[in-house]
Amino acid sequence: MSKQLEYFIFVIVTFIGCTEAGTPTYTLLGNASAGYMMVPEDFPVDRTLFSIHASDSDSGDVLNIEPSDGVTGEYFKIEPQSTGNDVTFEIKLIKELDYEMMTSMTVKLTLNDKQQNRIRIKVSLYLTDVNDNHPVFNHEPITWKIHEQPCNITGPWNTFTIIQANDADSGQNGRVTYSMEPKSEYEETLYNSKFQIDPATGHVTQKQCVDYETNSYYQFIVTAKDGGPNGGLNSTVDFIIRVKDDQDTPPFFTRDSFRVRIPEDKPVGSVIAKVHAIDGDIGVPQKVNYTAVSNCGDSFTINASSGDIKTTKVLDRDNGVIFNNFGECIINITATEIEKYPNQYNTTQTITTVTISVSDVNDNIPKFTEGSNVASVEENSPTEVTVLFNKTLHVQDIDQGNNADMDISIQCSNSPTGCSTFKVTPTIIHGSGDIIVQVLNQTLLDYETRKYINITVKATERANKSHIATFGVHVMITDVNDNGSKFSTTFFIHENSDNGTSVGIITATDAGISPDFNNLTYSIVGGNGKFTVDKLTGEIFTICNVACNETFDREIQDTYFMTYTATDFGMRRDSMSIGVHLLDENDNPPVFSRATYLVYTQENDTNLNLVKVEASDKDEKGTNNSKFYFKVYNSTDNYFTSINSLSFDSEGWLKLSSPIDYESLSSQSKQSGLVNVTIEVVDNGTPSLSSYAVVQLTTQKYLIADNQILTMYIRHDKETVSPHKEEILSRLSVILGPYTAVFDNLLDHKVNDVFVKSSSDIHFHIVRSDTKEVITGDEAVRLLDKAASTTVMLAFENKYDIMSISKLQALPGGNGAALIGR
Repeated sequence: MSKQLEYFIFVIVTFIGCTEAGTPTYTLLGNASAGYMMVPEDFPVDRTLFSIHASDSDSGDVLNIEPSDGVTGEYFKIEPQSTGNDVTFEIKLIKELDYEMMTSMTVKLTLNDKQQNRIRIKVSLYLTDVNDNHPVFNHEPITWKIHEQPCNITGPWNTFTIIQANDADSGQNGRVTYSMEPKSEYEETLYNSKFQIDPATGHVTQKQCVDYETNSYYQFIVTAKDGGPNGGLNSTVDFIIRVKDDQDTPPFFTRDSFRVRIPEDKPVGSVIAKVHAIDGDIGVPQKVNYTAVSNCGDSFTINASSGDIKTTKVLDRDNGVIFNNFGECIINITATEIEKYPNQYNTTQTITTVTISVSDVNDNIPKFTEGSNVASVEENSPTEVTVLFNKTLHVQDIDQGNNADMDISIQCSNSPTGCSTFKVTPTIIHGSGDIIVQVLNQTLLDYETRKYINITVKATERANKSHIATFGVHVMITDVNDNGSKFSTTFFIHENSDNGTSVGIITATDAGISPDFNNLTYSIVGGNGKFTVDKLTGEIFTICNVACNETFDREIQDTYFMTYTATDFGMRRDSMSIGVHLLDENDNPPVFSRATYLVYTQENDTNLNLVKVEASDKDEKGTNNSKFYFKVYNSTDNYFTSINSLSFDSEGWLKLSSPIDYESLSSQSKQSGLVNVTIEVVDNGTPSLSSYAVVQLTTQKYLIADNQILTMYIRHDKETVSPHKEEILSRLSVILGPYTAVFDNLLDHKVNDVFVKSSSDIHFHIVRSDTKEVITGDEAVRLLDKAASTTVMLAFENKYDIMSISKLQALPGGNGAALIGR
């Protein structure tokens, strides 16, 4: 800093002349003895500035001093300390001095006596500056408007040059420097990272890009300080930087995901769901159009303007594309901004998913799809012998779930109330299955008495007893040699037995016949061609025409019935039915009823049951081969295997150990919105077998942060709001989530005691329930992200249009806030 030097030149003029005897004389006293003096501008009023001693040789003379001009009379007064011809006069200041108005002045006085002798007295005063002026801003308050786009992170940056303050003092006292700081101490780091001020010029420069959706304005306090002593004097001014919104934020849906359940008989053209998206640029919003693509083809359509999703055709849960997708239609909705502003700095689209679960309606009756109307059975066939059909009898109900459960029964022509001769197995079929007719009582199976019995197989829906299908069968009774060789059998082999496996040996004797006629030969008929017999020894062997594990599969057929005949030398024959039973092996893994389970849940949902899974095992019922259990194999997010472990209960429910904390999910899960959990079903056989399925878990986070906003208040006049209650609730339901009930209750009461201050420029407030501190504006929005441990209440004043949602955004850190106002 340079040092300023001031130089003063004084010219003293002395007049020498003749003076009459008795002329007054004077002497300047104190700091004015040299005819001039330095005076600080803040010299106190009514204090003596300097003194003059005057005398006159004439005895009895009276001396007096008077101002010689108006300025002297305005600023000074003369007070004599005595009277006579030897007097001291004090010159006192009566008006404040101001260096900024004048830097010097001359005190002009006249000394006179009774003889009218006059002496002119002049004293030059030089004022010195005192730091008595604060800097003064040229504009107050100061506002700077800047666009958020375009913005280049390398610059050049915007500069604001309007801030200027003047200080009337001189030198260091008048030299001004500038500084600025955020009006709120919470935002110091954020604010200072965006803008800086030049201390010498007051020019404010932008340092980083700004984002309207994060901060729509920045409020600083600019301080102008002079260079006076003791830290100088300063002045402050509010400096507001308003960010102007540009088209740089894509639209967003007011909900992360949607799930709707509808029956398959929903009328064509019905509105089944509605999506709503808002342009993220709330300062310059554009309208949004909707398009949709579904894995269920053209079954649904969306209104491009309103977001209404409608059915376009008759839905069928039991056939076609909806059936192939297990009744889950996934619709990908794209919201696209209708561009009306010329400059677009980001994508104008966003996507959400709507899942339509089409539930089954019991609209189909059972149907026999395969079978033969003619069957046969040998007379005297024992219990459990299977009636032989040329084609397996098969029944099906294409409805889903319990609607496809059927009771299978049989009726004989000789017994209108039932059938004592035959039985059917199984007696219950789910969805579809083969039906076997077996002998129950052989009493009526006598070829010599009757040649046939007519039976009717009936399938009756359990859910709707009026849904019935019947199938008539003409069962022919075939003749056998009732007298002859006697033999008996019971055979068991393992399923998947190799070709040529010995089933067993049947021996027969021909009583009363001479040895010459007792040579027997053996033959078999039936067994689906899968068995052969040694005609001399009677030993039965397996035949595998294809792979043996396909030929002898207990899960396809567990018992084979054959007619075994022994013929003696005299061509007498004796036949009987034999059965070969397959012993179960653990060759079938348990299988889930679905390959994929779609599950939607919400953050902090206290219902820990996610989905109930089902599986089946074709191996023999009641054995370890068919008993199974469920377990979680792995997950794409470790949160569900380490923090919130998933497990199964005994009924097959996949359960959480605690409610889901959305913030604890991995960033990948939050970004994709999906977690895949692989589940496994394992049987108890030796060795055990298993299979897998995938649970696709979508967790929805409410846009209002559940761990922050505990209560919402609406400040209103009941008479004004009540007529619009339903409309308000409808519009706000998408953001209130589980808090709708709280909001609904408050609408029924007059809530004027909320801790809210009235302010014409405040759209909403946050009130800390512990301190009752009111926080407003963008600062309140940002605070929501920091207030995880603070009870927060939102309050809105009724003078704002609470039925218009104008801002709804996701905040940094994953939390959300809803701002409702103009």
